[in-house]
Amino acid sequence: MLQEIHNLRSFDLSHNMLTGEIPTLLGELHNLETLNLSHNKLSGNIPHTFDNLIGLTLADIFDNQLEGPLPNIKAFTLFEAFQNKKDLCGNNVTHHLRPCGSSAKKANKFSMLIIIVLIVSALVFLFSFIIVAYFLFQKLIKRKAKSPKATVNLFAIWGYDGGLLYEHIIQGTNNFDPKNRIGARGYGIFYKAKLPIGQVVAVKKLHSSKDGDMADFKAFKSEIHALTQIRHQNIVKLYGFCSSRKNSFLVSEFMEMGSLCNILSNNQEA
Repeated sequence: MLQEIHNLRSFDLSHNMLTGEIPTLLGELHNLETLNLSHNKLSGNIPHTFDNLIGLTLADIFDNQLEGPLPNIKAFTLFEAFQNKKDLCGNNVTHHLRPCGSSAKKANKFSMLIIIVLIVSALVFLFSFIIVAYFLFQKLIKRKAKSPKATVNLFAIWGYDGGLLYEHIIQGTNNFDPKNRIGARGYGIFYKAKLPIGQVVAVKKLHSSKDGDMADFKAFKSEIHALTQIRHQNIVKLYGFCSSRKNSFLVSEFMEMGSLCNILSNNQEA
């Protein structure tokens, strides 16, 4: 039917309760001057073929559910014909409508920018967390590796298990083997002992002389008393002592260069 009315100049379809989209064939009525589609229930976009209706001077699409861009021709410059139509857009300043595509593009760009910022921030946070966790883990491993040597001190439990420590001293000196002897001074002989934890100590064993037992034992007690009362950086540290019928000895800090007396009495060392 529409193909037979190409010479139509005025077309009024208002107030007909028309539904659906506007037929694209209306855009082929090149002789059309006025078009009234108001007060219907038309929906969808206006066909792009309307851009070719150069002779169309008036188009009324009021009271419909149309959306999308308006054709860029003079017939669609009447503001009252499509006012309050939020779904319509137009690039003509006389339309007083939002520009087509610009708002959507800006919104899309802004949304994309927010997404990119969030992703980058999350990656930076995750990367920073991994680096911090790695260094903390490495620090913990190093601390654990050093802790046995730094914290384990067998003499800290001397009063709790003296018998065990006594056995360690006997084993460390190989039962006071002369090979482990490092010197002699006064009433005792010095031995080097290596404990099971790797710590090296000096052990001063009291002479087991029947005639000098009493005198040596008094000197032994005097030295214990002196070392427990005196605190000085140049005096070796006393770790503990053992007094029994079989063996009596002092356990002190081991000095690699020997005692101060030995160093001063040796011309080469002095």
